[in-house]
Amino acid sequence: MKKIRNAFAGIAVLISTLSFETLKDWYLIESPEFSIEFPKKPEATNQNVHTEIGDLKTDMFVYETSKDGDVNFLYGLATSEYPDSLINSGKTAMLLTFFRNAVDAFVKNVQGKLLSEKPIEINGFPGKEVKIYFQDSAAIIKMRLYLVRNKAYVMQTITETSEDNNADVMRFHNSFKLKK
Repeated sequence: MKKIRNAFAGIAVLISTLSFETLKDWYLIESPEFSIEFPKKPEATNQNVHTEIGDLKTDMFVYETSKDGDVNFLYGLATSEYPDSLINSGKTAMLLTFFRNAVDAFVKNVQGKLLSEKPIEINGFPGKEVKIYFQDSAAIIKMRLYLVRNKAYVMQTITETSEDNNADVMRFHNSFKLKK
């Protein structure tokens, strides 16, 4: 019994060491509004996107893994601020339309096929989790979209279909936290 306990203790120490090593390899992005972890430092860009409701300021953080041997192809976060008078998470009458239009536009934009969609929330704010078959079902895009007051947060990963919901995909999506 003592040998089993010692072996278990040795394995527990090894596992905790490996977990610690993995934690320090990720890159933390913090803003006054949110935080999120990426496997490596993402490229940050911002732009104004022309839409039917006017120009939207959009900030993007993208990490493409093509050179790193990661089983996932891309990790991304985009934030867009909408005119508060038109789109706001407090305006419950427009939420279904907002999310439906956003999901449909994204599926169409990547020429994908909607695999699944479910309502989610963060700190009481509404959201959607969506999976889309991409590139003739060779890859899956997992997207979480939240509307926090008049700001949309969109996290996405792209991975091979056989690697759906791997640990890094889950860690990335679950690392997103609101600060306010």
